[in-house]
Amino acid sequence: MLYTGHPFADDGDIPNSRLPVILYARVIDPLDGSPEEAFEEIFRAHGWGGMWTDGIYDFHHYHSTAHEVLG
Repeated sequence: MLYTGHPFADDGDIPNSRLPVILYARVIDPLDGSPEEAFEEIFRAHGWGGMWTDGIYDFHHYHSTAHEVLG
C-alpha cells in the first residue's frame, strides 16, 4: 500500500490535530466486487465500528473525540 501524510496548518476555525491526513492508494480493486463491502471488511478487521454507507457532508464539521476514516 502506498500512502502519503498531509499535515494541515491551523486555520483558526476548526480544531486541528498534530496527526496528518493519511491517504492510502490502491487499497482495493474497485472493479472486483463491491467496493463498499471491501472497505467494510477492512474496517471490521481493524476493529473500527460505527460504519455506514452514505454521502459526504458538504459542510465543515469535526469530531472532537474520534478520528474519521473514509473509504
